[in-house]
Amino acid sequence: MNDPLLVIDDLYREYVLPRQKLFAPAPRLQAVRGVSITLNGAESFGIVGESGCGKSTLARSVVALEAPSRGTVSLHGKDLFALGTAELRGMRRHVQMVFQDPYGSLDPRHKVARIIAEPYVTLIGGASGQELAEIVSRALVDVGLNPEDADKFPHEFSGGQRQRIAIARALVTKPDLIVADEAVSALDVSVQAQVLNLMMKLRREHGLAYLFISHDLSVVRHVTDRVAIMYHGRIVEQGDTRAIFANPRHPYTQMLLDAVPRPDPGLKKPRAIVEDMGDMPGHGCPFAPRCAKVKPSCRDQEPDLKIFDDGRSVACHLA
Repeated sequence: MNDPLLVIDDLYREYVLPRQKLFAPAPRLQAVRGVSITLNGAESFGIVGESGCGKSTLARSVVALEAPSRGTVSLHGKDLFALGTAELRGMRRHVQMVFQDPYGSLDPRHKVARIIAEPYVTLIGGASGQELAEIVSRALVDVGLNPEDADKFPHEFSGGQRQRIAIARALVTKPDLIVADEAVSALDVSVQAQVLNLMMKLRREHGLAYLFISHDLSVVRHVTDRVAIMYHGRIVEQGDTRAIFANPRHPYTQMLLDAVPRPDPGLKKPRAIVEDMGDMPGHGCPFAPRCAKVKPSCRDQEPDLKIFDDGRSVACHLA
């Protein structure tokens, strides 16, 4: 068997918050708590959860934009945060990121040719002006744009076209992994479908692996092979995408699926969740205040992530 492309092992990310009182200890926020993920080459993996659950913090750690407080992120068997500056620069060509806001991630002062070429020049280099122009042209064609678009500015494009430019920029270093952080959430539904189909086409043609960060379950269901559900910085369920969507085992996963709008107005949704009953407990399950199936043990002890025979992992006492 081939070695995995990406291994995230017991990752924690903690932030120190401003002091509430002068001599009081500074409060701490654990944005990511003990996350472990293995991603194989050419695989599409989804991270799903509500806003503030730690998805984007995890994404920034994967591309080495933010160092973890504890744990490791290994790409091609190398711990990114144990590498020196030169080695890390060499590894960055293998993992690129597509951000949520296509316009905010593109410098409005630069033409598309410079925007797309920048990762290649910075991380690889050695290409002449003519070679660089050919690389940019091929990247634009790959994402369904015209080579002539290289001479335009970002404001001359629609939102979907800007996201295509961002994807082209991510492709020029020929990465093995692309981290897409809410890459289509700012687009219209029809444009979302076009961009997602494009990304899946590029996956087939280039053997890309994707880490999709999203709160949109329909997107994740369409484009991923496996999925992890995050709540309060921790993975509560992980496994095959189809199996989880067909039979969710964690109450939080059930809540997310029940919250998806259905086109049938007469369809009554099952109510498996109570309203938020207060802050997260200190020692028990983080989801206990919102769970209709809560037991005394849920409030006393946080459940471990248990692996079942079908390969699914669930952190719930009742799973």
